[in-house]
Amino acid sequence: MARGGEMQTVELDDVPEVAIAEVDDRPRRVRWRRPLVVVGVLALVGGALAGGQWVVDARERSAIAALEGIPGVIAPIGGDVEVIGTVSRAELGDQFGGSGEVTNGEDGSQVYHWYDGETGATLWSAPLLGPTPTLGYDEGSEQEIHIATYCQLGDHEDESDDTSPAGRVVCLVSDGGDKIGEDFMGTSLPVTTTRLVVLDTADGSVVADRSIDAARTLTLVPGLAVVAGLRDGAPVVTAYDLETGAEAWRDELPASTVASEDVAMGWSDAFVSSAGRRIVLQSPVNRLTVLSSVGKVLRDVDLPTDRSIDGWWVVGGTDRLIYSIADGGGGSTPMLVIDDDDPTKDRALVGTQVYVPIDDGSLPGLVLTGGGRLRAWDAATGTASWSSDDGLASSIDQAMILRGDVIVTSSNILAAFDGTTGEKLWTRTLAAGAVVTNMFTDGRNLFLEMDKGDGEDVPLVTAYDRTSGEEAFSMAYPAGIDQVFPGAHGRLIGHESAGDRYVELG
Repeated sequence: MARGGEMQTVELDDVPEVAIAEVDDRPRRVRWRRPLVVVGVLALVGGALAGGQWVVDARERSAIAALEGIPGVIAPIGGDVEVIGTVSRAELGDQFGGSGEVTNGEDGSQVYHWYDGETGATLWSAPLLGPTPTLGYDEGSEQEIHIATYCQLGDHEDESDDTSPAGRVVCLVSDGGDKIGEDFMGTSLPVTTTRLVVLDTADGSVVADRSIDAARTLTLVPGLAVVAGLRDGAPVVTAYDLETGAEAWRDELPASTVASEDVAMGWSDAFVSSAGRRIVLQSPVNRLTVLSSVGKVLRDVDLPTDRSIDGWWVVGGTDRLIYSIADGGGGSTPMLVIDDDDPTKDRALVGTQVYVPIDDGSLPGLVLTGGGRLRAWDAATGTASWSSDDGLASSIDQAMILRGDVIVTSSNILAAFDGTTGEKLWTRTLAAGAVVTNMFTDGRNLFLEMDKGDGEDVPLVTAYDRTSGEEAFSMAYPAGIDQVFPGAHGRLIGHESAGDRYVELG
């Protein structure tokens, strides 16, 4: 009988039932049956491995795709990049947080322009201020005019909140500013008129236009434009309805308990910003006031002159506010606000603020502080979650929260920790004396832009594998590019020093 025939007739799952005495146990038949079993098993194993790898690859692609749109995350790249296009001045707004700008003409007039984020084309323009002699200048002269007008794009997109300012541009229009002469010395220009102008981003139509008391700064919270300024040394905060321009509420706070001549840096302004639905006012550097969206004063921290407020932020994935108090000796204490209405519940955390420019939301409520070691805290309670055992530098430069991990740079160390347990995953020693100036990711690799401190003329970005910390590759900049930035829509933006222009790299 031909061997081929024997192979075709062997069915392991359908062996005929025969008496033991009738079984043909010749070696020939046995030798041909066994390879079939091995081949079948190998085929199954190979298929399982291939299928398993496909699943792993699919999950990785899905995880990377989920990062799209997060600030600091670019489209996947590998190896060297080249210039693939020029980023117009108009597009820069879209790449770095907006799609419009205010321009001032030679006659001192001011116009707001709204651009197409992809092409840079002007979609509409809206006049804000007519010819103003004090703001006029001669093209080509050494004299510069810095206008005080400031516009902010509403970005609180919330489908469940019909008071969201998304779709609005809000401008604090002023005829004041600074005139910079050939000696680079500035002269303040008087403010005689201040207006709050609200524009619809769809077509530039005016939603509201109202004359208001002099104010220096502007911020937005849902439904409101909030401005602040000083009046006889005391801060005044006023909120206006975004749709009508009507005044919603006003807080006139008492002057600081510290004499103005004792305030560091000659502070003379009131700076307001939003922190979730709260409003944070700093005036002067050693005073911080927190207000609710309806104008209720929640905190008014007025510190001695040897201490100051060195920052505040909202914890990713929560509405928890932290403000940080500097002690004047290089240290600081982050204060976690547990309950807006009860200052006695504020929790002082150990360590200094860790800057987290990239957060994908995978560890909501995680607060990080540094200072010799990395510490993690629960934003809901202020209790310690974990701390690293290995000694990092006294200051942690910045951190990234990515796919459940915490990645930090500290002096010339790059390290990764499990964000839930604090387990150290890996540590990478960078070049001695290196200073990380920028960190971003494409989801697979971590990209560090570094100043190596050795006078090296060729700038580059080094990529490190996210899971192991091993160097993946170094990416030299195209000729003439001196710096790179992660832009919007996953684009990598480079700056060309010679022409002072921005380009897209890919």
